[in-house]
Amino acid sequence: EPTSSVTSSTNMVLLVKKVKGNAVKEVKVGQMPGKIESFAVETGTTVATLLEMANLTVDGFEIKIDGKTAGVTATVTASTNMVLLVKRVKGNN
Repeated sequence: EPTSSVTSSTNMVLLVKKVKGNAVKEVKVGQMPGKIESFAVETGTTVATLLEMANLTVDGFEIKIDGKTAGVTATVTASTNMVLLVKRVKGNN
């Protein structure tokens, strides 16, 4: 087993299941208006799973991944930073 020490520059320690090909990604998830939380998930995790982890529901909201409209079947990629639920307002894009 690898050994490491926590130092003054250590930001995060994660225990993750070994899955060939997947990487762990920190993604911010929230609802506007509301709070935003960070979650550590594997790339390939669906937005539906991420929202469930954050205890959020889509009803009445539009999903935005890094500012672009998406659906619950979209997945976390290596470049995903933020998933937001934004109130649906006629005329907003």
